[in-house]
Amino acid sequence: MRDRCRFCNAALPAREGRGRPPAYCSVGHRRAGGHEIQRQVRRIEKLQNLLDAAERSAALAYQSYERETRQKEVDLLTAQIEGATTRLVALLDSDDEDETPQTATIAVAPTTRRRRTS
Repeated sequence: MRDRCRFCNAALPAREGRGRPPAYCSVGHRRAGGHEIQRQVRRIEKLQNLLDAAERSAALAYQSYERETRQKEVDLLTAQIEGATTRLVALLDSDDEDETPQTATIAVAPTTRRRRTS
């Protein structure tokens, strides 16, 4: 059972009765936590799009120095994605036994791109 707020790490008030134990100390912190999760998901999606473009650019680079520069960019973006994913997993992490660890994987799954219609 979690005894600290996921957002501010303050002690959670004791709860009596049935139901899921609280994860946040207040409604405001629950909302702020939800917004931070959404921001992290959007950030990961943007970084994945940048990574795709950087990988294509690295593959098409003609000069060796250009390939090295592009590969450094790919490595940097990969590290940023890993950091953002780690933060997202920490936000989604739960001490409940009934929740599976696949929740974070589902949240960061790549989205399909929509085609523009004229």
